[in-house]
Amino acid sequence: MSSRCPRFLRLLLLLLAVLPAWCAAATLQLTVHGPARSLADGAEFRVDPTGQASAQAVLAETGGWQPLPDDEVFGARWPAVTWVRFSVQVGAGSEADWFLELPHATLMRAQVYRVGPDARIGAPQASGVLTPISQWPVRASLPVFQLHADAQRATTYLLRLEHPATLGGAPLVRSPRDLLESQGTAQLFIGAYFGLALLALLYVVVQALVHRDGALGWCSAYLVAMILTLACLSGLVHQTPIGEEPALSTALVMLSPVLFGAVGLGFLRSAVPQAVIGRLERALVGLCVVLAALLTIAYPLLDLAERWFLTRSFCALSMLVGAGLLVRSLRWQLPHVRWLAAGQIVLGVGAALPLLKSFGVVASGLFSQYGLLFASAIDLPLLLYAMSLLRRDHDVVSARLREAAQYDLVTGLLRPKELLPRLAQMKFRSQRHAIRSAVVMFEVVNLRDIRLRQGASIAEQALLLAGRQVQQGLRASDVVVRFNEQRVVALLDGVANPGEVLMTVHRIIHQAQHYTGELPGAETLQLHAVVAHLPEDRRDTPQALVDALVSHLGRMRPGSGARLRQLTTLAPQRQRPRWWRKWLKTRPWEAGAE
Repeated sequence: MSSRCPRFLRLLLLLLAVLPAWCAAATLQLTVHGPARSLADGAEFRVDPTGQASAQAVLAETGGWQPLPDDEVFGARWPAVTWVRFSVQVGAGSEADWFLELPHATLMRAQVYRVGPDARIGAPQASGVLTPISQWPVRASLPVFQLHADAQRATTYLLRLEHPATLGGAPLVRSPRDLLESQGTAQLFIGAYFGLALLALLYVVVQALVHRDGALGWCSAYLVAMILTLACLSGLVHQTPIGEEPALSTALVMLSPVLFGAVGLGFLRSAVPQAVIGRLERALVGLCVVLAALLTIAYPLLDLAERWFLTRSFCALSMLVGAGLLVRSLRWQLPHVRWLAAGQIVLGVGAALPLLKSFGVVASGLFSQYGLLFASAIDLPLLLYAMSLLRRDHDVVSARLREAAQYDLVTGLLRPKELLPRLAQMKFRSQRHAIRSAVVMFEVVNLRDIRLRQGASIAEQALLLAGRQVQQGLRASDVVVRFNEQRVVALLDGVANPGEVLMTVHRIIHQAQHYTGELPGAETLQLHAVVAHLPEDRRDTPQALVDALVSHLGRMRPGSGARLRQLTTLAPQRQRPRWWRKWLKTRPWEAGAE
């Protein structure tokens, strides 16, 4: 029994000595032909709540380390610091130089410490938004560090992360070839997206300037805010000279979502039907504008975690208010609102990809890393198509408004300003192509008497009835224009002969004189008319022709029995009337009275 006790003690001491080795993280074995390795396969992490612990002190800590998750949330928000401990070793025949890629574009600062054989900490490599881009180990859109692994023994590294929000997705260890391929793929996608976005922005800006459309102007500002925000979140801005100024690059990362939310809300407010904008909607939009101004003013007074939380919360609030506007606008059955709503749904899914990745629904990769860029790339054609539909609706409404502005409100005839342009066109066609046309000026002679006897409203009704009688007596292709309070002008383009025009005008005068269906007191309409035939009755200008018609019509005295005259007397071919025409006093195709 006594001989067995030392053996048991020696076995217990051996187990206690081996236990720390079992509990330590496994070493990553790297091979040159292998794919990218996730640090979740063998790394551990711990959180320093104060963010003040040194690398040497963290290395000496043996407790509090946890396995690093792959597609789950880990770490803590600033000012806390996340430490990651891992070891790498290469296989036989593999390269010694490797790279550590951090798939987090919003890291404030990341530092990698190499632990020597004697547990001494070397000089750190630094990158992140708070570090000038010239000091990064590798100039890339995402933080990338150089690792040197040995085949004889494992090399330990410490990774220090400062971030304003919890992280999702473990860092990756890549070979030089794998890193080159992944960076090439990412840069190709990023370049293609921003090229497409800039083309869309150029198209919308040109359309806004050509059409002077406020909705297209807001769409241009929305695209600028979207491009700036995605450039900041994808790390593209940090590769520019702005990356040399940590304060400026941090401000862009923090405030770009505020700009995107405020401008996007203004764009949606201009794109949805204005009947949707009630008191509640105006109050919500005004609240978002005030909050955006307050966040911008209070930005220097907030710490890093508060800036991150408040700016992202404001962006989410503005997207929620914009979604409410779109949902209320769907009941109007407008096509462009539906396409805008589809685009906002796609953007919402893209913005939720990091959250879905943290819950393990979406695996880590290029799609989850640049999910908002993918969503925006899908949203761009939907947005352009929606704006084209909106522009088409605006063109239709503008054309209807312009057409409605051409017509008089009382009579429904064309306004007086339309007379000279249309008369000039008709004279040009008549002279150039030898097309017979006619211009007829009608005057309601007894309109003043009707106004005195019945009132102004009945006089307007009489003028409306006169315009209707003239329109009904002419062809559908003829144009009728209101000249003044008592006169209307008819433009008859492409008539067969002067006799046809005189017979038509005679019929209109006769029907107006005997029609008493709508005027009180058995009032009738007494019309006088003067006819000018084109191209025979030409004047130098359309205004001269109109003046001649007015002058000739003014010389026709009421009660004289002459209700129809021509501007100039044509010399018709006089034929002997047959026996059945002898009872006619005058022939309607000749000049003279009725």
